Amino acid sequence: MNGKYWIIIYLVALAADLFAVYSGNVPTRYVSKPLLMPLLIGFFIFTTQGLSSPFKKWMILALAFSWLGDILLMFESLNSNYFIPGLIAFLMAHVFYIVLFDQIRVKEKFKQSLLPLLPIAVYYILLISLLQPGLGAMQKPVSIYGFVISIMLSFAADLWRLKDRMAAFLIISGALLFITSDS
Repeated sequence: MNGKYWIIIYLVALAADLFAVYSGNVPTRYVSKPLLMPLLIGFFIFTTQGLSSPFKKWMILALAFSWLGDILLMFESLNSNYFIPGLIAFLMAHVFYIVLFDQIRVKEKFKQSLLPLLPIAVYYILLISLLQPGLGAMQKPVSIYGFVISIMLSFAADLWRLKDRMAAFLIISGALLFITSDS
């Protein structure tokens, strides 16, 4: 299958998911949402065929755990016991992204920069301070999760020095979109 077909199928599933979200069509959402991550994984595997890279496994693991998190959180409205496993699945996805971004940094031979860490730390502290009063028993899990995704963002932001400017832009944009979505 051609790479553009993967994108077309993904966009159709995304459009169905957006329709389901905005129209409140729960049955469609139970079909469309679980399709998104496997389609991204399929696209990634297809477009990186023939490339031997230690990075591929970390990307696939991150996407697979994001898929698991999506599935678990879909059922959270039916049973709140799904929330923590969903949070843990996304936390693991971010750990895999951290490993991936760090390996890219090491391969590119640049030292870890603390520059991106300061504004991200300030954002994390402000966000947790704002959310804390309403978290109750979820204060610790949400704080830990927020800390891990903040670290992921700082590792992603540290890749602004990549020679491949488009790759740097996409990595940082993706991390920012994830932080924005979770915030």
